[in-house]
Amino acid sequence: MSEINRINVQIEKYGTAFTTSMVTDQESFYDSRAEIYDEQNEAPQRKKRRKIIFGIYYEILNRYLKRNKIVYLDFGCGTCSVTLEFLGGLKLPVFRGFAIDISSEMLKIAKAVLPKFNHIKGSVSKINWRDRFDLITAFFHVLCHLNEVDLNKFFKNTHRSLKKDGLVCFDVIKQFDVNKHGYTKKDQEENRKYIAYHSLKKDRSKIVDRKGNPIIGTDRMFSKKDILDITKKYHFKIVAIKEVKIKNPDPKIGYLKEFAVVLQK
Repeated sequence: MSEINRINVQIEKYGTAFTTSMVTDQESFYDSRAEIYDEQNEAPQRKKRRKIIFGIYYEILNRYLKRNKIVYLDFGCGTCSVTLEFLGGLKLPVFRGFAIDISSEMLKIAKAVLPKFNHIKGSVSKINWRDRFDLITAFFHVLCHLNEVDLNKFFKNTHRSLKKDGLVCFDVIKQFDVNKHGYTKKDQEENRKYIAYHSLKKDRSKIVDRKGNPIIGTDRMFSKKDILDITKKYHFKIVAIKEVKIKNPDPKIGYLKEFAVVLQK
């Protein structure tokens, strides 16, 4: 059985499958989701999730960012609808805003949502400044969509691009325990840290490619040790690592645990 067939069979059985690396073409994956992205984000579970995690960020950022105005970057901005929502609860005006995303289709919408922002197509290599930003964010599992090489580049480039005492906020999926959601001891032993899943529309039907095959999304899972190791490697200070329990819209999965993280340069 091919790896993709194995993944599809396991997704059908458990709602998820597990791999050792990314299996998703991120650009085409998000291009295919652009027209329904905002609709998906209006689901009650996602709105509740954002309220919880944004609340964690607001409490910290409003204490730590002692500026009249900030220079801000949202990495993996999607359509910028979530970026706009986040800024609505942040008690700090943005002097200059930047938004990066790998999807051309997402950015077409983003430019209308936040027209005063600088919109940049690309991935982690586009975080290419020095001492520029007060705040960098990566919402809704954006870092879970990176392979190991790009994940390390994200933290390296982000540290260089932040001002002294600048902050980075991100949220990631917590590593599943063995025997939860179909995650086996063999998955753990073989270091399968990536969750594979079928991307769904609001009506729960599958998003398919031009050949009619289900489009597979991939998310990396993180242990607390993963976060601590990468924090130490790239010389960040830990402001907060908070574990949050989030209801997943897929009934086969139920609740997921996540980490909401704030680091300081």
